[in-house]
Amino acid sequence: AELEAARASQARAFAERTARMARDKALLETLLRDLTQAVLVLSEDRHILLYNEAAVALLGPIGLNRPVGSFLQLAPVEQALARHNAAPDGRAEPFLTVGGSGDRLLTGAVSAVRSDAALVGHVVMFHDVTEALRTHADLEALLRETLEEARRPAMAMGALLDVLDLGSGPGADSARFA
Repeated sequence: AELEAARASQARAFAERTARMARDKALLETLLRDLTQAVLVLSEDRHILLYNEAAVALLGPIGLNRPVGSFLQLAPVEQALARHNAAPDGRAEPFLTVGGSGDRLLTGAVSAVRSDAALVGHVVMFHDVTEALRTHADLEALLRETLEEARRPAMAMGALLDVLDLGSGPGADSARFA
């Protein structure tokens, strides 16, 4: 009877833990799916453990257990990780990098994932800023061009006003009647 009670208790505990894990997994999957930012969860050796659809949209067909360096320039992320590990507050550290093909500029932040104070991996969240920077550069070029086009007429008007001002200054009437 005690053995059966112990088995039943173990079975209930196992079922409860399994159900809790299934809930947590569903919650995490929903969270990752609904995030607009791309998310990668990396192992300590920088292999992909988990990713969302936004990451696939930015980096292409990525897969589990593949090195993240195949999909983006890793050096800026590594530098952010070094800053993160050195910081006492544990906040995510920002980075700016390019996608593996070099055609996208990505910005984001990276932070450590710890379990019982032991490092188990990192979370990398990022988004594409390529178009925003391109638009900013186009607007800056347009502003520069507009200012350059307005500068010449403004200088001409300033010179004309200087000439008119010289003609109406003190002694101008006496010079006309002399």
